[in-house]
Amino acid sequence: MTLISTAALFLYGLSSSLHSYYADSFERVRVLTKPLLMPLLGLFYYLALGDSQWIYGALLFAWLGDMALLKHGKVFFMLGLVGFLVGHLCMSTHLIGLLSTSLIATTPVAIFLIMLSLALGLFNYLRPHLG
Repeated sequence: MTLISTAALFLYGLSSSLHSYYADSFERVRVLTKPLLMPLLGLFYYLALGDSQWIYGALLFAWLGDMALLKHGKVFFMLGLVGFLVGHLCMSTHLIGLLSTSLIATTPVAIFLIMLSLALGLFNYLRPHLG
């Protein structure tokens, strides 16, 4: 690890600690720390020579979900859920790709689309019962 990647990891640890400890008590701390978490983690991953576009996508959508949840209301809650869903699908696609290094280049995209279709189908099935 380089000095810069160690600094990024330290800043992430500091931000996440402050967020975990103070976010429930002080709204201002939550609003300041929450937007920093995923970008700092992404910066660490980049500086550690991470090369997976799926992880970058997962971090981006997790950040978008976090940003949506900073606002109050049903629409923002739903946007946050969608952000986290797509982020989890990106991370799952990356992890499935690690299981087999012999996958052809288009296979991870197909896996992502299949998982997204299953998630949307499950949501469609559950939607009438969600209230």
